[in-house]
Amino acid sequence: MRGEEVERHMLRRRLSGTAGLLLLGAAACGTTPDRPSGATGGASTGASSAGAGGGGDATAGSGGSGAAEPSGGGQAGSPEGRDCGTVGEVIAVGANVLREATGPAPELERLRGCTRFLGTLHLLSLDGPEAIDALTDLREIAGSLLLYSPPEDLGPLSNLTRIEGRLLVVAAPEALRGLESIQYVSGLWLYQSGFADFSWLPALAEIGASMIARRNAQLTAEALESFATSHVRSGALVSLTNAVPKEPPDPDAEAVVCGQPDDLVIVPYTSVAGCTRFRGSIHLSDTTPGALEPLSSLVHIDGSLTLFRNHTDDFTALRNLRRVGANFQMHLLEGPGLDGFDALAEVGELRLVSSGELTSFDWLPALTSVRESALAVRGLPLSMEALESFLSRLDIGGETAVMSLD
Repeated sequence: MRGEEVERHMLRRRLSGTAGLLLLGAAACGTTPDRPSGATGGASTGASSAGAGGGGDATAGSGGSGAAEPSGGGQAGSPEGRDCGTVGEVIAVGANVLREATGPAPELERLRGCTRFLGTLHLLSLDGPEAIDALTDLREIAGSLLLYSPPEDLGPLSNLTRIEGRLLVVAAPEALRGLESIQYVSGLWLYQSGFADFSWLPALAEIGASMIARRNAQLTAEALESFATSHVRSGALVSLTNAVPKEPPDPDAEAVVCGQPDDLVIVPYTSVAGCTRFRGSIHLSDTTPGALEPLSSLVHIDGSLTLFRNHTDDFTALRNLRRVGANFQMHLLEGPGLDGFDALAEVGELRLVSSGELTSFDWLPALTSVRESALAVRGLPLSMEALESFLSRLDIGGETAVMSLD
């Protein structure tokens, strides 16, 4: 049975209790590649997709915090090196719901002998270093390197010195071997790791655009702050701890209602400061820290809330939001989850237009009600199991459509 047929079978079986299930395969919707996570330093390719703000990858556009050559750096790539891939290309390797990653990964064979990969690598729950044996000559990645539940031994990456996008590490063990030669990354994002220190990155000299750390139980605040102070470029985004949610406004208190149904707030958000209910819609695009604080009083949004291509995972300004009356839409999110939506319990429609780098929906613990329909376009690293688990706990009033891109 072909892979997409297996997924169709599994989803029909596991979501049989969801009202009006409609399943569409990749052939029905086409494939939409992930946003380029990085580009050649100073090059124009891919830059238009990163937007303003400067809190994201090397292509972060205006804001001045995108990746640049570190001190003493020169032209990327050695004279005898060989470039492979294309800017914006994403190669995902590893275990998913349909198969396990055992032995050398055939997806990487075309990178054997390459010293510079122009795209982004997603390495998902690898069994061991043999899966990435084809990367032994790799010295630079123009996009990002995303490691989800990596093995302790990443020896084939021992020659890697530069990542022009982000190094994102999720659910790592207490130590990693194989990244000792990395000297520069545009962003370092750590989630739920077992690291007690940064001895696994001994050569790292500079973080150019962002450092984010969430739920790393063994890393003390002092260790995080010390490392950030000595490695992150001045003016770049640093977000190291979860904000403590404040108590929501009293739901029985008189509501402060603002706006009209046709209003659309993009940026700045000062027009809704102090409101507990906004009658219009809000679009959060290329979000950067600090810009969202005017939304901190919101409890209800009558219209839609759109999250598009965030450059931070800190949405704690929305800690009081309980209800979105129309469409709650997520598109091309960076990172495995977001912080700040603990109170959101009800939406009108749910739209996951592209799962981006999401790995789960644990960041929406209170969401139980979708009054109308739900649509999810899933791609790695989000597994079908994680998506099914999320949808199964929702009370969905209309159809549920799931599209898979892998």
